[in-house]
Amino acid sequence: MEGCLDSNDYQLRDFNPSPIDQAFHRQQRRSYKRDEHSPIQEPFLKGTKSVGDKPPHLHPLAFVYKWWFWEVLTIVLSIAATAAMIVVLLEFDSKPPPQLPSGVTLNAIVSLLSTVAKAPMLAAVSACIGNLKWRWFSKPRALKDYEVFDGASRGPYGAIRLITRKHPLHMAIIGAVITLLALFVDPFIQQIITYPLLPIPTSNATVPRSQSYDADIYIPNLDSGINTGPEFGMKAAIYKGIFTSASPSDVTPDCATGNCTFPLFDTLAICSKCVNVTDQTTSSHSSPSDGGCGGSLSYLETNYTYALPGSINVEISSCTSDGDFVSGVAMISTVDVSDSMSNSMLGISNPITSLAILQFPGVNAEGYSGTYSNATPLAWECSLYYCLNTYNVSVVNNNATTLLVSTYHSETGTPIPYTSLEDTPDGILQRPPNSTVTAGNPTFRIQNGTVAALSQYMNHTLSGQFLTENTEVPYGTFVNDVMQALNITADIDGLMDGLAISMTNYLRELGNSGSDSQAQGTAYSLIVHVHIRWAWLALSAVLVVLSIGLLTVTIILSARSGLPVWKSSSMETIFHGPDNGSGIGGRSLDNGSAKAITPDAMMVLGQTSNGDWRLNHPLPPLPR
Repeated sequence: MEGCLDSNDYQLRDFNPSPIDQAFHRQQRRSYKRDEHSPIQEPFLKGTKSVGDKPPHLHPLAFVYKWWFWEVLTIVLSIAATAAMIVVLLEFDSKPPPQLPSGVTLNAIVSLLSTVAKAPMLAAVSACIGNLKWRWFSKPRALKDYEVFDGASRGPYGAIRLITRKHPLHMAIIGAVITLLALFVDPFIQQIITYPLLPIPTSNATVPRSQSYDADIYIPNLDSGINTGPEFGMKAAIYKGIFTSASPSDVTPDCATGNCTFPLFDTLAICSKCVNVTDQTTSSHSSPSDGGCGGSLSYLETNYTYALPGSINVEISSCTSDGDFVSGVAMISTVDVSDSMSNSMLGISNPITSLAILQFPGVNAEGYSGTYSNATPLAWECSLYYCLNTYNVSVVNNNATTLLVSTYHSETGTPIPYTSLEDTPDGILQRPPNSTVTAGNPTFRIQNGTVAALSQYMNHTLSGQFLTENTEVPYGTFVNDVMQALNITADIDGLMDGLAISMTNYLRELGNSGSDSQAQGTAYSLIVHVHIRWAWLALSAVLVVLSIGLLTVTIILSARSGLPVWKSSSMETIFHGPDNGSGIGGRSLDNGSAKAITPDAMMVLGQTSNGDWRLNHPLPPLPR
């Protein structure tokens, strides 16, 4: 066991004291009185003077002042520097970087304070390790341990040697750990401060919305025989929605800084709803008859009727020759539907328009030779209607995002049905009580002439049919573009939704006059800010706390042990180090029993007969 004497260390079996030695030891035993506080226990120093002989008693504060004043002062300085660093970081956290004289940066100040905190702390830790070294030798220890402790008080390499060689519970290990972890303080400090871009409100922002729709169309003008429909802007929006994709984000906010936020807002809008009723569609047909296909007796005409839910009947005809398909429709769209269809099938009262669409992709295939009886159509029922949409709009780095939060349509219907143009009222939509939007005017209005004109135009635009590829038509016949789009799309629901979005975007951009035509938001400028990542400061704080604890325990141990407070002093090692001429208690070892001073030689710190402290060989035990 480390620290214990055995025959290999001291060759006690070969030790034969002379009569003079025996008399000397007997006299020592009679005159020796062991100090009960001595850290040296039998059998290490039998017959020697104890290291526990204390200097005159000092008050604890006087003891600290006399022997540990500078170390306490350095720890206080380390605490003050750490506290100052925390105060500086708190002062500038979440604020723009300070403009300091001579270009000094916040990082430089924090780095300086960190150095001021670390350097004194390590000086105190070094003193603690040095003083614990002498306490380690209050019992016989190998001389090479002196070098290990001394190296640990001087730097990281020695600290590693101390950690790997000494008992892990020894107090000096804490000092070695502090010394090693201090290597990482500077990199950790560099991670504390970052400079992200944070948004700061700088100005107002706006985004278009619609409180009303008034195209300045008057009812008498619609009864003149020629219907011109709504204004060109709405017509363009209708065709854009049918032929291209549309998104609510197409409406661009006015955001001068490129970064804006807006509260939730609602706007007058147009919505769509479609349902696929293919599985609910049935068909019937008449017997083929001649003479109906352009008067040609060689062609037979067959009439087909498709019954859709909601009391909708769609009729088409086809021509065949010798049983082969000659001509017919590839798609048909009709607004000739019952007033109750939209409500019963789609839950929409009094829409702008309702329609039924049948597509015959099989019949339209190249080289088709069958009849409609062999081809099942795809059937859709759709409605367009006025609604209120609630949006969440934001702009980040000049990229606007518009999210549809909710949509609302009055169950009572908007507008109220009319039996003649003169009876058409204004359309009214009232914001629902449970709306997430509470600010602004809750009433949305569509002027009666605009209501009638848009309804008439949508009925006209979305009605028609598209013939199959092999149908014979006069040279120079042009197709209806809208019917062509309805024919080739595989997603009627998506097409109608894009149409509604495009029309809504036009309503929002049209705006009409008044402050209600814009939703107000806030524009933010991205300003560099100081951001403190406090977790990276933990290492410095922990090291300061460990240093305080190490110094406190070291002072208490040094006060209780009665050992000299030599710390890491090189002078004390020179004047009180081992020699080959004398042992503890002033007894000469020239009789041949002296052990050579080697790294493995056992040494102990004790007092000679004249009271001088010396690190030297312990005396072997006396014979009984």
